[in-house]
Amino acid sequence: MIFNQFSPESRVWLFIANQKVSSSQIKLLHTRFSNFCETWKSHGTSLHGEIKFIYDQLIAFGVNQENLCGRSVDALVRFVRESEDDLDLLNRNRMGYLKNDVFNPFLFHEIKNLKINSSISSTTMITNNFIEKNGEDLFIPLNQSPFKD
Repeated sequence: MIFNQFSPESRVWLFIANQKVSSSQIKLLHTRFSNFCETWKSHGTSLHGEIKFIYDQLIAFGVNQENLCGRSVDALVRFVRESEDDLDLLNRNRMGYLKNDVFNPFLFHEIKNLKINSSISSTTMITNNFIEKNGEDLFIPLNQSPFKD
């Protein structure tokens, strides 16, 4: 689980930055997200959200709730858009893989060449870009992903 204090069914979102996030950017995003959470609601109920930085390039947002209204999800996307600065967080073509516990970002269209030059194999752990719930794995083997072929 990404957020240990949340249930496995809690909602999560994963964003991959185009570069490593600096300590000052991390601090700023923590502050901005904390401020955002003060007014974040779903169906009139206040939401408890968390942010987590993984490998200094993956940013996970979680909320301790399963069913959210569309407006609360839209509000989070607006928050990300307004807060991303030069991190290009909304580029959904960005993925990543782990090699020797080092995170290596790439764009979706590069996956074929990564396979050809043996940078990745069927057992390489890649980001689970379709993650929705806290109990799902952040990284999955390539051969268990939609990109296995």
